[in-house]
Amino acid sequence: MPTRSLPLGAHTLPYRKEPLERALQGIAGAGYRVVGLYTDHAGSPIIPLEPTAAQTSALRRTINEAGLTPVTMFARRGAMEQMEPLRADLDLCAALGMPLLQAAGPWPFVRADQRKGEMRWYGEIEQLLRHLSAAAPEAERRGVTIVLKPHRGATATGADLVDLIGRVGSPAVRACWDAGNVRFYEGLDSEDDLERSGVAPLVKSVCIKDQRGGLGVAEFPVPGEGEVDHARMLKILRAAGFTGPLLVERLDTEPTAEAIDAALARAYAFLAPLAGEQGEGATHAGA
Repeated sequence: MPTRSLPLGAHTLPYRKEPLERALQGIAGAGYRVVGLYTDHAGSPIIPLEPTAAQTSALRRTINEAGLTPVTMFARRGAMEQMEPLRADLDLCAALGMPLLQAAGPWPFVRADQRKGEMRWYGEIEQLLRHLSAAAPEAERRGVTIVLKPHRGATATGADLVDLIGRVGSPAVRACWDAGNVRFYEGLDSEDDLERSGVAPLVKSVCIKDQRGGLGVAEFPVPGEGEVDHARMLKILRAAGFTGPLLVERLDTEPTAEAIDAALARAYAFLAPLAGEQGEGATHAGA
């Protein structure tokens, strides 16, 4: 039986200094068909926090006209602390037909060289649990799943995600895997962590991010050119029943739209066979 193909896409994040339309053009031109939204581009929000129906329709039309299907977006500021901005994010996901809202737990540091005090830190984790437990029914009613990804702190590793998601106890709160973050922030073999922690059955989306050099080394090359074993990662996820989207989130390159185009095309050429895509791939000249 042939392996089921996984939706392959990219986040607009690498193009955050460009208008959204240019980001969508680059992603579609590199061969991808699904997209994750970064909510600020060229210094401005892509849509107000409380948009009109016309503004939401215009955003959806812009994405569709690029030939892309939106599947997730980054939670906006305050959404993981307060219900009002979280409801706004869930409403936007539902209006755009996006089944996933991507987020992370609180950061454990006041600044890079100073951890928060233990009582403050424990309090923030407890607040996150209360917030997610209250938010889960809101997400479920809208047909949206909040997916939490590794980013230090309460969601640092696979085991942390299993613990946190289990405490919330709702199918509307699940995981987004980010192998590059596990390697960079925690210094772990991301594929071992994925397999041994038992988080794989909870994963509903993947941020594709390669990394090279281990703990604290800020090298995030084009996927396939670093140390993440993407083939093993996808084998583990498929065995756990994963069918969700794979979205390239970060790839270090020159900060020009054309360089990002070319890097995304290289990533597509590497990832498409692993995802099971049979499409024609990139169409722009940099491919």
